[in-house]
Amino acid sequence: MRFAHIILTAALTSCTWISKDDMQAREPELDNDGDGVVAAKDCDDNNADISPRKSETWYDGIDGDCGFDDDFDADADGYVATQYAGLQTKGVMGTGILPPGDCDDTKDDVHPGANDDFYDGIDHDCEGNDDFDQDGDGYASRDVPYSATEHANGTGTLPNTDCDDTDENVHPGADDPPYNGTDEDCAGNDDYDIDGDGYYDDEQPFFYGATIYAPGTGTALPGDCDDGNATVHSGAADTFYDGIDTDCEGNDDFDQDFDGFVQDEHFEQATTYVGGSGDLPGGDCNDDPAEGGAFAQPSATEVLSDAIDHDCDALSAAVGAQTFRLNELEELNFIGVHSLSFGENATGIHLAIGADESETNESGVITALTYESLDPIGSTATSEVLNEGSGSTSNPFTLASTMSFWVDEDVHLSLTGAIFDAIDMRALYLRGIDDVTGVPTGAGLGPDAADAGVTEWAQMSDTHLMRDSSGTFNAVGCDLVTEVLHYNTADAVSLVLGSSGVPGYESVRHISDFQASRCALLERDGEILILSNLEGDFTASVIDPLTEELTIITDPLATGLPTPEPALQNADVVEIIVPAARATEPVFLVADDFNNDILVADQDFNVLQTMNLALSPVSVDAVFTPDGVLYVLAVDDAGNGWLSWGSLSEPLTEPLQLGPTGLKRAALWIDEGTGNILQIAATLNDATTTEDRIVLGAAYLNTPS
Repeated sequence: MRFAHIILTAALTSCTWISKDDMQAREPELDNDGDGVVAAKDCDDNNADISPRKSETWYDGIDGDCGFDDDFDADADGYVATQYAGLQTKGVMGTGILPPGDCDDTKDDVHPGANDDFYDGIDHDCEGNDDFDQDGDGYASRDVPYSATEHANGTGTLPNTDCDDTDENVHPGADDPPYNGTDEDCAGNDDYDIDGDGYYDDEQPFFYGATIYAPGTGTALPGDCDDGNATVHSGAADTFYDGIDTDCEGNDDFDQDFDGFVQDEHFEQATTYVGGSGDLPGGDCNDDPAEGGAFAQPSATEVLSDAIDHDCDALSAAVGAQTFRLNELEELNFIGVHSLSFGENATGIHLAIGADESETNESGVITALTYESLDPIGSTATSEVLNEGSGSTSNPFTLASTMSFWVDEDVHLSLTGAIFDAIDMRALYLRGIDDVTGVPTGAGLGPDAADAGVTEWAQMSDTHLMRDSSGTFNAVGCDLVTEVLHYNTADAVSLVLGSSGVPGYESVRHISDFQASRCALLERDGEILILSNLEGDFTASVIDPLTEELTIITDPLATGLPTPEPALQNADVVEIIVPAARATEPVFLVADDFNNDILVADQDFNVLQTMNLALSPVSVDAVFTPDGVLYVLAVDDAGNGWLSWGSLSEPLTEPLQLGPTGLKRAALWIDEGTGNILQIAATLNDATTTEDRIVLGAAYLNTPS
């Protein structure tokens, strides 16, 4: 107001009086600072740099444009920069109290507390955060272009690889638990396929689908048994015998042909990823499916028509694969087994066993095992004791020491037997057994030993039962001690075979001075021949069954019989077998101890075939197939079993060895229905026990259907 005083002084000097009131009234209209703005409109009329006409210079603490604004809040957003906190603006009441923290005082939408829209590159709320890292996990979003954030120093340097910028738990390097369906570490992996092999473990308790944040997932295939190993999954190449189920098929890695057996070298070796593996039995001799391994394992049935060792009997390779094992029948042991015989009829396949004693020390035991006709290999035998060796003189089977066996089409069994010398009223008998009811019938009461010219009976060394073309049963028995030949006949009626009634008994006929340990019957042109090793040599004799006294004729010229071949004449006979006649003419077999041969001869005593063994044969059996192929079974004196086959005109095959060793007697059978199944029974004694154990084996002659 100094300028006003000058005017007043001047006025007084000129003697023009202006009152104080006049001066105050005129003051607002004055422009004291000469800035062109009267005092009434000038917020500081004493400073020409301050007026509404001036531009505001921010942050100098002067309201230069008289806008009455806080000079430190240029954008008028109510916030000042931190460095201007508490500074007042000259001439503006209420300034100096705005909150600090404004990071851009040129934009009223940028200040603390402002709405911060992410991904526009501006830190609107002045928090100093990277605008592309919404969740603050240190990773910028991968879904928008990345740059530095205005007003946020140090930004623009984050890796822009975050696959979910709203979840701080989702970013590269985060903990990524498997099987929850979320790709927390943004690696782009299928959360159900940890090893990335394209397969997932369908045993996991989850529902398979696409993985969140991992595009293209949800396409894996089931069948991964190790989701931590990319080389293990369904469809992978599986190398056998490495102990790993690489293809996750659940198969034992040591059973390549899937036959349920492993080779001994892999016994009890477990397979990774396969529960319960390592429990398969050993003994597999061929585990290669390309070489027939699926058909070769210890419980398989041998097929003799191919080169595969089906039952893995572990015999020498020089013997050949076409052999088969003999398995022991449990709980069926005897002492002194002297006869084994097979037979077949409508009720089944029958194996009769004759022995001196059973395990219960009963004497003269005869037992029959019966198998199903349609499936003898797969069936379990039913056992029937035909004679318990009770010692009763009323039982014709008492103390039977040797036995022959016959099964005929009239659905009954028939047997012959011989006794120990403890009973002198019976020698050789015939008996029929109804194999449906088990009711025995019999014929064969004979004179006592004195009637036969001997003091007492001795145990017979051999018997044979034959049914001739007229239907009559013929039985013969011989021994070396009494030198008596026993001979008996009976028909179906007397044996009550296929009929009912009272059995008839006929006297046993005897002939003295017949010193033979082996004897058999053969029908030739209606005549009954006795084949024997009479006095050690092979002899063919004729029986005239019409005479009361037996007539044994040993002179071939007197009977018109042909002379045996030299090979027969010179044979040291230890066994004579007459197989069931399926050939065009009857044949018989002779075991030659001298030459270790089995001779197959016809009814004219011509040798048709020869089966040579390295050692002496002690037991022989033979049978024809329905189409006329002859199978020959022999046991040598070392306890080895041998099998050969062929026609009557072609040479027999090289003998094939049967396991195990320690065999004594053996019998064989071929089913009549198909001619395809061969079964062998034998006694086994390995010198560690006095008991004879029964072993059985079976084979297919042709590939089973």
